[in-house]
Amino acid sequence: MNATRSIGEPAALAPGVLAHRALRALTLPARLLVLLVTFGAMSGQSAASPITTLDDIEFWAGTGANRSALAIDWQGAAMTDNSLVWGFRWEGTAKGVDMLTAIVIADDRLYAKMGPVSRFGFGVVGLGYDINNDGLFSLSDNTSFDEHGISNDVPSDGATARDGDWYAEGWLFENFWNYGIATTSPFDDGNWARSGSGVSQRNLANGSWDSLAYTAVGQQDYAQNPLAAEVSASADFDGDGDVDGRDFLTWQRGGSPDPLSTGDLAAWQANYSSNSLSALPLPPSALNLVIPEPTSLACLCLTAVAWSAFSPCSRFFTWRLNS
Repeated sequence: MNATRSIGEPAALAPGVLAHRALRALTLPARLLVLLVTFGAMSGQSAASPITTLDDIEFWAGTGANRSALAIDWQGAAMTDNSLVWGFRWEGTAKGVDMLTAIVIADDRLYAKMGPVSRFGFGVVGLGYDINNDGLFSLSDNTSFDEHGISNDVPSDGATARDGDWYAEGWLFENFWNYGIATTSPFDDGNWARSGSGVSQRNLANGSWDSLAYTAVGQQDYAQNPLAAEVSASADFDGDGDVDGRDFLTWQRGGSPDPLSTGDLAAWQANYSSNSLSALPLPPSALNLVIPEPTSLACLCLTAVAWSAFSPCSRFFTWRLNS
């Protein structure tokens, strides 16, 4: 039976319609605030992606048709920690050291103490990661890293990272970086094996995987519980030296590095200056807009409503910002 209602009785509006109307009534700065809160709630619930195959890798260095992976585990013997995984593309031939060097250069959060170690050849002595992503990384022994994050001050033992970042080094005493290899993903249908040689002698093969795990002398530990290393992205899409609403306008017009991608949108949301936000004039209607704690579905719905509220007549937003 069809539902009926009395003439003159207003139809109940769906929550999405109410939210849409509320957002349409806001000014541009207020809409930016709503989008930031909504997307912040969504990103706060997300986690780094687990890795099974090469296709799951997010951070890639190099170019070419061939692909390999490098997994780094700062606690090789631990069963509950996570390793990080990067990808490397190349043409022709490449060594393990080529992959490691290219990845350290490409990722400004990754640091390495490595280089020739007398008669032992090329050694990987220490690896570090700026886990809090504050752009700062230093060691207790005041190691000097070059602009690529590499130090040839080897061998050495015992240095630790300041500010809570990840770092482990070893060569002469109790621990070292164990080097493992696999012909296919060890997190899918392959298995780690001892390399039998150092990174400078290792010949990469298309689809191969390498492991560097911080290990006690006498043990053979390999990277486990892999997560995708995060891509460090700039959100200054318009190249004017800051991150503001104009960069969002550039993103929605397809002008970011990965046009209209959620990854670039996440970079903008993460880098949007709090000073820029506080400088935006917010009307009373923005202050009175209640945004409930979202579930995953609610986040998606609110984001969709916020998106559509910017432009009911076109697929993309048509904001105009006064300069």
